Amino acid sequence: MTKKILCAIALIICSGCGSSFRSDSPAIVSLQLIDRNGFAETISNQDRLSTYQNIDFLQPQPYQKVLRVYKRTDLGKSSSIVTSYHDNGQLWHHLEVVDGRAHGLYQEYYSNGQLKIDAFVIEGVADIHNLAQASWIFDKKSTVRNEQGRIIAEIFYDKGLLHTPSIYYYPEGNIKKIIPYQQGLIEGYLEEFDFNGNILQKLAYHKGEKEGFSVGYWDKEQLQFSEIYQKNHLIEATYFDPSGGKIAEIYNGFGQKAEFIEGRLYQLITFTKGLAEGEIKIFNPDRSLHAIYSIKDQKKHGEEKIYYSGSLENPQIKLCLYWDDDMIQGMVKTWYPSGKPESQREFNQNKRHGTSVAWYESGDIMLIEEYDRDLLITGSYFKPKDDTPVSQIEQGKGTATLYTSNGLFLKKISYKKGKPKIDEEPLLR
Repeated sequence: MTKKILCAIALIICSGCGSSFRSDSPAIVSLQLIDRNGFAETISNQDRLSTYQNIDFLQPQPYQKVLRVYKRTDLGKSSSIVTSYHDNGQLWHHLEVVDGRAHGLYQEYYSNGQLKIDAFVIEGVADIHNLAQASWIFDKKSTVRNEQGRIIAEIFYDKGLLHTPSIYYYPEGNIKKIIPYQQGLIEGYLEEFDFNGNILQKLAYHKGEKEGFSVGYWDKEQLQFSEIYQKNHLIEATYFDPSGGKIAEIYNGFGQKAEFIEGRLYQLITFTKGLAEGEIKIFNPDRSLHAIYSIKDQKKHGEEKIYYSGSLENPQIKLCLYWDDDMIQGMVKTWYPSGKPESQREFNQNKRHGTSVAWYESGDIMLIEEYDRDLLITGSYFKPKDDTPVSQIEQGKGTATLYTSNGLFLKKISYKKGKPKIDEEPLLR
């Protein structure tokens, strides 16, 4: 689990408004307020600050965010607290700060007032926006709850590293998953359970890599897969459907790995020398072929085809494109469900470059365009059964008139210097 998405449960549940702090609360020496309209105000006048001294900022407030800066301790430490609020006024984030850095309790709440996250931060940017949270280093135990207040995860850290088993729960409290960590790496068996406590998966790891014998089950009696890994390389494996039929296997690092979703085959992945390399097939819920492509060095490479769903024997192609080093390169073609051509466009490194042509379902020309690195240079746009353009673009300037596949008018887009004018967006075709 990355630091960015770390979650834990808070200790206080918001309710009511205007509660007082304890009499021994430290004195506020500065206050920064951001209201609902984004207006920011800093208050350091002691007479004005006294108005806020007894406000409980853990209760609903009419602000977006509040920063309270407290009097320095006898040791010279400066402490602060950042709180933010949902649109309904309920507390959202609570972060303790020491000497201008995030350090101490971090809590996050749902808008219904239930505590979501309770964690301890030892270092990071002293704010609660996403970039700041990505810098935080966590320590000790973090807990996560759902909107009903039930624990769904307990995660443990040692100075920023995941350490000791992280435990995930079903809402009813049953253990769902256990991930054993040692100093940031998975070490031992990652285990997943069904609601009744039966083992679903037991995956072997050593120093963060898959190593040894792993097994998965459809239920307590039916095997789903067995795998043997050596240093993260899949050497031997067998995969079964829910009825026990063999779907795929790997021998000496060569073969196919089957992956399932919701009890059905989702994809078949070709393995070469223990690594995913070669053809990948993805299937629809009705078992028809959805897509087929290849990977090389963990990147898409070569031809990819996407099909319409519905046919198990002879799927109708919908899209064909080519990949080079994980980028679209060359001709991209699409077809109507009837099998008639819909469009063909030239790409270079993910950008339209060259000629683009589209047809109506009747077979008549819809448009002809010429691109240079995603800039539209020339274009001619036609109505069905009409060879005369209804609009044109020359030298990157003009109007694109777009129609549906049946010839119904959609919209006009004005172009200047090869790009749509401000407030006008190109229609994906």
